[in-house]
Amino acid sequence: MINFLIVGQGIGGSVLTARLKDFGKSVFVIDKLNPNASSQVAAGLVNPITGRRIVKSWMADTALPIAFDFYKKAEEKFGQRFFHSVDALELVGSVHELNEWTRRADEQDLQHYFSQESFEEASYRPCLKDFKKLMRITQSGWMNMPAYTKAIRESLISESAFQMKCLIIRN
Repeated sequence: MINFLIVGQGIGGSVLTARLKDFGKSVFVIDKLNPNASSQVAAGLVNPITGRRIVKSWMADTALPIAFDFYKKAEEKFGQRFFHSVDALELVGSVHELNEWTRRADEQDLQHYFSQESFEEASYRPCLKDFKKLMRITQSGWMNMPAYTKAIRESLISESAFQMKCLIIRN
């Protein structure tokens, strides 16, 4: 007996599949395997600081530890590396932006997301458009989504729980 039918095995379908299986549920997944789907070309960036207003991502303090634990368990399960923890560098282009970034980096609830550790900014100048400063954001990285979704798919195929199909829905 199948507990859940999942249509679409992108980022959401893959994570949902993994979590349901963690809870002992059986799943069957149908997907059309589009190599140009957003899950296959997504950068998979994780960045706790977002937007022009330089704000903490929604629920970052809660969600990031859960996400990092999820990534670690997925890597252990599949014996592959999916998540690459690396500081993000934010390109600050004007004095006004620099003032705003500096002000935000000093705020109590954001301080732990900024690294004060020095690094060689000059090495970035030849390959980046003119900038005033690079702000270093911690607890960032990127998830190799194509590799992760492939590992999930291969696991499902080995369990006869995956079908490649192009679904046509008519009214």
